[in-house]
Amino acid sequence: MNTRRSRPVHRCASVLLASLLFIAILSLVLASYLGLSAAQTVSVARSQAWNAAIAVAEAGVEESLAQLNAGIGIGALNLAANGWEAKAGGNYGPLQPRYLGSNYYDVIIVPGTKPMICSTGYTAAPFRSAPISRAVQVTTEYTRLFVSAMAAKEDIDFKGFNPTTDSFDSSQGPYGSTAPRDHGDVNTTSGFVNVGNAKLKGKARSGPNGGIVSGSNGSVGSSAWVDGGNTGIQPGWSANDFNVEFPIVYAPYSSGFSPQPGTDGGTNYAYVLDGNKYMTSSLGLKSSDVMLVRGHATLYVTGDVLMQSKSQILILPGASLDLYVGGDDLTSPTSAVLGQINNQGTAQNFSYYGLPNNTSVSFGGNSAVNSVIYCPSAQFTLGGGGADTFDFQGSVMARSIKLNGHFNFHFDEDLAKNGPVRGYVATSWKEL
Repeated sequence: MNTRRSRPVHRCASVLLASLLFIAILSLVLASYLGLSAAQTVSVARSQAWNAAIAVAEAGVEESLAQLNAGIGIGALNLAANGWEAKAGGNYGPLQPRYLGSNYYDVIIVPGTKPMICSTGYTAAPFRSAPISRAVQVTTEYTRLFVSAMAAKEDIDFKGFNPTTDSFDSSQGPYGSTAPRDHGDVNTTSGFVNVGNAKLKGKARSGPNGGIVSGSNGSVGSSAWVDGGNTGIQPGWSANDFNVEFPIVYAPYSSGFSPQPGTDGGTNYAYVLDGNKYMTSSLGLKSSDVMLVRGHATLYVTGDVLMQSKSQILILPGASLDLYVGGDDLTSPTSAVLGQINNQGTAQNFSYYGLPNNTSVSFGGNSAVNSVIYCPSAQFTLGGGGADTFDFQGSVMARSIKLNGHFNFHFDEDLAKNGPVRGYVATSWKEL
């Protein structure tokens, strides 16, 4: 007789219970892992969105700086241009938020002597939650355009007989009323400073790909170094790290009065300029012609300027002339040949600005020059002098610079404090 032995029921129940418990624990671990993974994914996504928000806000700061610097100092500042409008409280901002894909920013400029920028960046948050925002506040202040005797994009070439540079401060009196100083600095961003036999009382700087070339009789350094008869470059008075932007000059306006002949004090003049805005397609002064400036005038010449021998621009005390030359059409270059500028004020009372197609500016008269010259697309040439030595007071910035005559160049240090403005830079930054 065959007998069967059955497995106890309690043993089967124990195996089933253990299996269920194992599955429950495994499910709990898996659920915990999935929850942790999801939380980590959300955390990473929010972290990325959080970091991106500050970059979006900084894009608003960049646009605001561009808005502030559109022509500042060498053109009119207009915060209502480029799709911006006046906001509440006298502030300015874009008409609509600026979108960068799914992200965007709101920004305003608070005008003042030191304009403030407030920009808020918004980024898309994960799983359709509210956008993440971060706000920054940036204060700005402007820097001056002319901070050295000469600055060029390319070469600065000293020719002629022993040209010199030094400096003075016109706010303390005219040149010669105080002892000259040694801030007659000469700088180039990408070219060479060919010193030749010049005596430069100031520092010479070039960019990394340029250099300073001193002639056998040339001297660069402090007043004591140069006046002491030393030649070559004084240690510590040269560098190859110069880098500066040359802002574009914009047209100051699109229409103005045509310059007209006139009489003043019983004397006839080829042109008389008062405190107005003038505009003409070309300016020519024939031999012995005189253009009288007796107010704070701006003259925009869209074509060439030609001053013939013995012609002059006479700027009376208390008057000034801002002369803009050229335009934006690079296929039609313009030039300016300047002669005698009888400026009876400080250097910036005669300010010359060359627009993008102004490729040549030269002074050919045998006379002193008291002026600031800014022509970033032009070769600037200072010639003449003959057997006499003449003074240039002020500052020059150009594509390249050549000095061919007997000129002593005096940088007016007041330009670095009270001269034309280059543009605004950020001076402080904080997150709100």
